[in-house]
Amino acid sequence: MTNLLKFIIMFILSIAYISKTEASAYYISPKGNDINIGTITLPFQTIQRGADSARAGDFVYILPGIYYERTIHIRNGGTVSKPITFKAAGGGKSIIDHGLRAGSWIYAGGTLYTTQPIFTAPDTAANNTIQRLIIDDQLYKKVMGGQPVVKGSFSADTATGVITVWPWNGTSPQGRSIVILSERTDDSPGIYIWNDTKNRPVNNIVFDGTVHRGGIVAFWGARFVDNRQPTDVNRNLTVKNCEIGYNWQYAFRLDNWVGATMQNCNVHDSGLVNWPRGDYNITWPHAIIGFNAARVNILDSKIHDNHGEGVGPYLGCSYWVIRNNQVYDNYSINIYVDTDIGNVIVDRNLSYITGKYNTFGPFGRAKLNYPDGIRIANENADLDGATDTTPIVTNVVVTNNVVIGTGDGITSFPYANSAGVIGPSGLARSLIANNTIVNLYTGPDTFKTGIVVARGTNVTVANNISYPQAIRLGQRNAVNIKALNNMVADAVSLDFDPAVVRANTVLGVPGFVGGESYSADSYRLGVASPGINKGLNILSVVSDFAGAGRPQGEQYDIGAFEQ
Repeated sequence: MTNLLKFIIMFILSIAYISKTEASAYYISPKGNDINIGTITLPFQTIQRGADSARAGDFVYILPGIYYERTIHIRNGGTVSKPITFKAAGGGKSIIDHGLRAGSWIYAGGTLYTTQPIFTAPDTAANNTIQRLIIDDQLYKKVMGGQPVVKGSFSADTATGVITVWPWNGTSPQGRSIVILSERTDDSPGIYIWNDTKNRPVNNIVFDGTVHRGGIVAFWGARFVDNRQPTDVNRNLTVKNCEIGYNWQYAFRLDNWVGATMQNCNVHDSGLVNWPRGDYNITWPHAIIGFNAARVNILDSKIHDNHGEGVGPYLGCSYWVIRNNQVYDNYSINIYVDTDIGNVIVDRNLSYITGKYNTFGPFGRAKLNYPDGIRIANENADLDGATDTTPIVTNVVVTNNVVIGTGDGITSFPYANSAGVIGPSGLARSLIANNTIVNLYTGPDTFKTGIVVARGTNVTVANNISYPQAIRLGQRNAVNIKALNNMVADAVSLDFDPAVVRANTVLGVPGFVGGESYSADSYRLGVASPGINKGLNILSVVSDFAGAGRPQGEQYDIGAFEQ
């Protein structure tokens, strides 16, 4: 072989190697075709085609439009330095609709319009139960059993799927934003991150700027092997700058996962299994939840108007950080740390309930419309204690949160099971500090309590404002619970077990700068407040709700803000 031939062969091989290691960019457009090569001029039509093509370091650019894809199954992953990124591009909304597409709307006489949903293989009317209809962000109630369709409601034929609706504004839905949400017999989620064919983890996936709606679950990161206890879990999912709404159960679910971040997202109107709220269906799922999920960050997001709990880790979860979010008007607890482990930080969140859903359901129960702002619990240990050997939740840090108008503010207590037996759960080695809890709901069926730690061991409750509601500590058990430098309205607002160590309580009116509102800034302390420089210096609480350093003077201020 001549030197020239060797040079040519090596040159060709080097070019091939470079082409394999460089990142590729794939483009998706509703006007594309999956037989194309995925360039900007010859884009794919489906995100699934992009997901199947992408490898480590690649970008899948999703151009504006609506993509009706019931399930996008992501089986290829990236590396820490070279994730696979799915990114909205082109300046408009890139909407991924996991529901059904509406056909043409036909005038059916009177005030009614009909449409035949478009079923694509393997979907048929027989394996879909149409459950919810959303037109221009308004939910329509489904009528059942041959009841007449009235204004703001719809019916769905069980054999054909044909929808009949009486629109709120009385005009045709044609050309409007439509979401048709159906349950399928296979219960498939929207974005499904799990390599079920090769039985291996799918790591390092990023979604940026996309809109997700109409799924059973919008995002489901999973690794199901060996009886749900895998030896190698999936790792590193980032969802940022996304809108996630109108899903049947969860907006964001992680199973057997390590490393995930949701940042700057708008998560709303999920848990539609439990809408209308007064119907009291079988469940009200978290909008954001984890099972055996560790090192999860929920940051800088709005989590609101979901028809279940807002955000929180569940069984097997640890090392979650829930920080700088607005969490409001969810059906049940806004931020719910309901795990059998702990190691969770809840910091600088604004949690509130406006009361706009305050319609009394069966038995006159209103509290579910005024849920807790933040709760720490282990329901599984209390309600099914035989299967949970770790009832105590440990190492939870709840700091710098502002809680307004909820049922109870920040709570930790054991549940009673069906026989009325109080469970074994409790809180240990934890800190609840520099929170401001104000103007809690004062109607029926609520404890009207700012902070509750019913069973605690080595728990410090310090520098909190609870106004005008009480602080209750140690009613079930108190081992080294400390209540230090908290502010309440008066001495009657303190309900402590005798074993609770109490010091430097400040009594009186906090002296906030603003009036009643749902803005956190209204609850800064005025210059004449008795809480200025009256806090305990806590080295681990280095900043306040707004990110300002603590302390500004010699001592910490009480409450979420440092003046």
